[in-house]
Amino acid sequence: MVVYLLMFACAAAMLTRIYRYDLYDKEPAHMVALALALGFGTMALAGIVERWLFDVFGLGPADISGRIVIVALVEDSFKLICVLLIARLAMRHFNDPLDGVIYGTLVGLGAGVEESLIYIAQSPGTLLTAGTEVIRLFAHAMMGGLVGLGVGLGARPGRAPRHHVSVITVCLLITGIIHFAWDWFAYQPALAQSHRPVFVLLMAVLMSLWGAAVRYAARKSGKVFNPMAHSPRLAGGSYE
Repeated sequence: MVVYLLMFACAAAMLTRIYRYDLYDKEPAHMVALALALGFGTMALAGIVERWLFDVFGLGPADISGRIVIVALVEDSFKLICVLLIARLAMRHFNDPLDGVIYGTLVGLGAGVEESLIYIAQSPGTLLTAGTEVIRLFAHAMMGGLVGLGVGLGARPGRAPRHHVSVITVCLLITGIIHFAWDWFAYQPALAQSHRPVFVLLMAVLMSLWGAAVRYAARKSGKVFNPMAHSPRLAGGSYE
């Protein structure tokens, strides 16, 4: 129970942090809940699709690389689909570049909660388990934000978003590479123990890319709401 509480507390802290970044046009509570629910639900669906694809391609437990490619492709593509759905079905709320990162991060957070609940149920109730699941939450949330960046850059107030396929593809590819690298080490216990610095490096890269995505999208959004704004600070907030 303590592990569950810690996990939900960290998820709530991450949610609060994300919402703080939304400086220009705060997303309503029902849209935040929708993004979280979409992430949670599609992650459950992703597990079913992944197992089906493992069977289709005849990938057993020893076929680590093939299984990880499918996991990264399915899970990150599902995050992208969720953000695209929100962008198309809720254009009134998805109206500036920063929304792509915000909604993508929320979808990723919901996905991370769903996956963490599964792993916590299968793991001992220790602080190590709690720490692992907190990292999982943050990783899924930030990967969702990177995927959403490509969609958000095409957002326009009062109009349907323009989807730049090349930009979306690059964001998905970068996220997929990080996801693959992380799982490739994580799914091999011997490597996971001896290559812990790799996880630190991957998390540092992921955090840096996510932070850069937030800052870049924020500058774009600032110019949407205030053409004279060249920094989030001018809009009354900070991303420090």
